[in-house]
Amino acid sequence: MLFHIINFGCKLNIYEAESMALLLQESGFEKKSLSSNEEPDIVIINTCTVTGKAEAKCRNSLHKVRRNYPNACIIMCGCMIDKDNIEQLQDADILIENKHKSQILEIIELYQNGLITKKPYFFTSSLDGTFAFSTGKMLGHSRAFTKIQDGCNNFCTYCKIPFARGRSRSRLPEDIVNEVKLFEKNGYREIILTGINISDYHYESLDFAGLLKLLLNETKNIRFRLSSLEPQNLTQDFFDVIKDSRICPHFHMALQSGSTKILKAMNRKYTADDFLLMVDKIKSNKENPFLSSDLILGFPGETEEDFIETQETLKKADFSYIHVFAFSPRSGTKAFNMKPKIPERIRDERVNIITSMSKNLTVDYAKGFVGKTLNVLIERKVEDFFLGKSENYLDVKIKTDKKLQQKELYEVRIESVNPDGSVIGCLI
Repeated sequence: MLFHIINFGCKLNIYEAESMALLLQESGFEKKSLSSNEEPDIVIINTCTVTGKAEAKCRNSLHKVRRNYPNACIIMCGCMIDKDNIEQLQDADILIENKHKSQILEIIELYQNGLITKKPYFFTSSLDGTFAFSTGKMLGHSRAFTKIQDGCNNFCTYCKIPFARGRSRSRLPEDIVNEVKLFEKNGYREIILTGINISDYHYESLDFAGLLKLLLNETKNIRFRLSSLEPQNLTQDFFDVIKDSRICPHFHMALQSGSTKILKAMNRKYTADDFLLMVDKIKSNKENPFLSSDLILGFPGETEEDFIETQETLKKADFSYIHVFAFSPRSGTKAFNMKPKIPERIRDERVNIITSMSKNLTVDYAKGFVGKTLNVLIERKVEDFFLGKSENYLDVKIKTDKKLQQKELYEVRIESVNPDGSVIGCLI
């Protein structure tokens, strides 16, 4: 049978989508692109609920797939899936919550055996498969992902993730180590540690810094990249362990607002000054890191003074990239009814200002590496260029007559920077 997976959202969703694909392929299913002439038997849409716009994209994808492939079994899973959303997902055959994704084979078997009649069928089970995946392979990626944590206890006033993913819980350290060692055995040179709030990792007496030390001790040829961090969870032990050269000099800390007043309204657990202190500690323990962040603009009550304060905080942090979001009111969150609302025109003006700032920051950061050597992991070849990712998260284009191997690391001297922040390099 032919299947296809459409994935939306974060690195955690990528890990789970790839894990489902591997399970299916190992059971005899064949992965197909929707651009091929053959109609898929199964289409899995792995959804995201981080913004209203993300949810709209998922719904549009569902309607498009149903229109183009009327006979396919369409499975919707992920963060959008809850019993309140069933009415919006009538084109789906099966709905699966996050904690049941690992049961994808059993669910498809129910469908094939004609045991699913009412559609959409909301799958339920007493089993919690939050940490049931253990792959060792990433069929569609040159860099590997390992899930170490899931859920969130923060309950920020704008966010639905704690409701979609549940409370914070951490994966058994031995399972993480075993998966990482299997990735290393299978030739991967970079692993991205992922979860909803990875810096909140805590299994018995082992915290996030302790887990990083354990992984460094148990591996030899892997470099580790960290996904999004919450600043209030970072400890001195964390700042000590990131000095290791196998921890990539790339840190994504979610600021969300540079105004302490707005941070409080968001129910964030730090002030703007607290955040800047964490930035300074990272920069003092890791040389010239790529530091990125998320920012929400147009949050209810955000005055011009708050926006100016945010700009000042951004300048002090000196980020390399800022992922800018326009505030999206989410039904079921506290911020949905907060006032005063910010007019869309003003919100969008602010988004455009910070987006432009971010582009300049990325280019300026990349220019600082012209003439320097970076370790680049090869991802794919496009036309006459090889494309790769440096340890400090720069997109590098390499033109060479040599045949470079996907997943391998190469020393590359940076020669120039493109207007989009990507760089041109040559092999050493």
